[in-house]
Amino acid sequence: MSSNPFDTLWKQCVLCGNVHSEYKIGRFVKIVQERSGNQKNRREDIQAPSFFSSAELEQ
Repeated sequence: MSSNPFDTLWKQCVLCGNVHSEYKIGRFVKIVQERSGNQKNRREDIQAPSFFSSAELEQ
C-alpha cells in the first residue's frame, strides 16, 4: 500500500465504472480538470453514468 489510495481508486473506477461513488466527487473533478483541461464539460458529464466511458475514449 505504498501507492496513493486515491490513485488506486481512480484506476479501478476507469476499469469498472462503478467505483465512482466510493470517493469524493470534488477531488475527482480536480483530477479531471488537470487531465482533460475542460472543466465545464467534465462538470456536466460527471453527473452522468456514461462519464467514465467518455473519459476512457478521450484518454
